[in-house]
Amino acid sequence: MIVVAVDASPGAEAAARKAVSLAKRLGTPLHAVHAVHIPATVYAAMGAVPDASAEIVRLERDAVWDRIGPILEGVDAERVDLEGYPADAVAKYASEHGADMIVVGSRGRGAVASLVLGSTSHRLIHIAECDLLVVKEAA
Repeated sequence: MIVVAVDASPGAEAAARKAVSLAKRLGTPLHAVHAVHIPATVYAAMGAVPDASAEIVRLERDAVWDRIGPILEGVDAERVDLEGYPADAVAKYASEHGADMIVVGSRGRGAVASLVLGSTSHRLIHIAECDLLVVKEAA
């Protein structure tokens, strides 16, 4: 089984295309996984208003699946929504479901944000229990 980590970035689109191609060629199931993480500082700034954070999560998920959904057409792909720090949530999901490979884009948030927030692909290299394919966004 292949797990592809997705968000609403061009890098995730490239990863999804590669994962779909591999799943078709290998005849293996594909799970497209999106993890939402709202940092504690955001909750604090919002006054920990649960209704507002639920709406933020819903809007983010809608944006991701609107962008990635069309790429998944033509392949039997399970869409999975998770909560938690993306790299950790994806690695845990892949491990729990016996994934053979995780496919992830090389860049999601951008260079500056990844310096502050960390890089999902970089962290997955260190914590994933299965093979990891990092897909570069086409220039």
